[in-house]
Amino acid sequence: MQNWREDAFCRNSDPEKFFPDRTETPGRVAEIIKTTCSLCKVTDPCLEFSIVNNITEGIWGGVSGHTRRKLRQRYLNGTIAFEDGVMVDLSA
Repeated sequence: MQNWREDAFCRNSDPEKFFPDRTETPGRVAEIIKTTCSLCKVTDPCLEFSIVNNITEGIWGGVSGHTRRKLRQRYLNGTIAFEDGVMVDLSA
């Protein structure tokens, strides 16, 4: 599953870019996601990796840490799962 990193659009980017400090504006975080993550073909496995491994800081899979913490709770509660690297909503 970790071979997705080889295809990540960000693989040659400065990692600090994806760990904005808490004083960054939401617009700056959205800009990072728009200019990098939206161009990436492996955002789903990246997001899965961060949620399964409880990575709460930084931008992973085009999702901020704040949003991922909420997704992590849903993952632990069984209302979302990952199938073939894609997040599936099980709450319906």
